[in-house]
Amino acid sequence: MGPPFLLGRKAALSSLLVRLEKLLTPVLQENGLDIVRLLFSRGKKGTLQVMIERLDNETVTMEDCVTASREISVLLDVEDPIETSYSLEVTSPGLDRPLVKPEHFKRFEGSLVQVQTFAPFEGKKKFRGILADSDQSGFTLEESINETETRGLTFSYEEASKVSLVPDYEQ
Repeated sequence: MGPPFLLGRKAALSSLLVRLEKLLTPVLQENGLDIVRLLFSRGKKGTLQVMIERLDNETVTMEDCVTASREISVLLDVEDPIETSYSLEVTSPGLDRPLVKPEHFKRFEGSLVQVQTFAPFEGKKKFRGILADSDQSGFTLEESINETETRGLTFSYEEASKVSLVPDYEQ
């Protein structure tokens, strides 16, 4: 099984994203950064989106994005792993950050999240609740049934097409 951020992708694209993650991770970590998610969209001109976070869990700054963009650009120019033309986009996760890797799920246990599944799960594809637990194979969501009752729903990472934090604007 590949990392969750690669699931549901075509084999060639998955292979490219795995190579890019291996290529980019060391240079980003040297600068105190890590990859949250890689996306490559094809089209007339493709876009490589590299979503980054700081290793110290502080907020990503514009300077972090500029540094990452510069380092990534140099590395991609030298290694040239993408055969088509593309633009590079370096972003921060934002308040509604996606949870992609098992370590993201572990770090944000206790947080309110939204979950979308590839196929209907118990008759629906969208869920919202507290991320109660996670491990290397999946996670458990505590969903409110009514004001006094909740139920635990367990998902494998393969079932979830998207999981993201629900921002707490009052914080």
